[in-house]
Amino acid sequence: WILIEHQSTEDPWLPVRTFKYVATIWDDIRKKWPKKTAIKIPLIYPLIIHNGPTPYRSSLCLKDMITPDTAQAFFVDMFVKPLDIIDLAAISDTVIREKTQNSVTVYAFLMILKHIFKEDLPELLTTHLMFYFKEMERLGDREHLLSMLLYAYQLSEYLDEQQFFTTLEHELSANIQGEIMSIAQKMVAKGRADGMQQGMQQGLQQGKLASKLETVHEMLVEGMSEALIAKITKLSLAEIRLEAQKITVTSIH
Repeated sequence: WILIEHQSTEDPWLPVRTFKYVATIWDDIRKKWPKKTAIKIPLIYPLIIHNGPTPYRSSLCLKDMITPDTAQAFFVDMFVKPLDIIDLAAISDTVIREKTQNSVTVYAFLMILKHIFKEDLPELLTTHLMFYFKEMERLGDREHLLSMLLYAYQLSEYLDEQQFFTTLEHELSANIQGEIMSIAQKMVAKGRADGMQQGMQQGLQQGKLASKLETVHEMLVEGMSEALIAKITKLSLAEIRLEAQKITVTSIH
């Protein structure tokens, strides 16, 4: 594919803008891509047409914009070499502990990420990781500690809520426990409010549909064609024919 960009003035951000356009096209392809098929994306070749009064002098290379200069080589590698990945499923707990022994926060973070969807998370939180949580609190790393606990509370399907908060009460300070409970209560309240709002919207939609179907019923009784009814009501022919079948069944009985 060729991406043609018209430029009439100097713009030092042109490489970034062009990169964004290419990425946007690829993202649009991603959204429309059929599931369970091999993923291949087209090469998109940017071509700039400049018609300014003087020759274009700003850099046209995205690499030139990366700072510091020593990072530019890494930037180029990002697009020709495989992405770096920390695949927790392929790393044992022992190796994680060995590699992160100088940071209790990083170790606790990686362990929660690895076990968040496993049945052993509750036991891991209340026994092994609690030592690291206490150490994080002692070191004043309150923000990361709260984030980890809330992450586990929100995403793990194996956590018992009562046991979770009882453990926090016994093992961590009242301040940490209070903040976690306060945020959790707000999350629950928001969930209920969202549920009520969604229910109200569904009720309104169902009411509108019921009203439309009543109108369809009357139009069918008057002998109007299904195609005309569909055009007026914006309902599908399938919905209208289903209503017509109801009238047929009623007349038979």
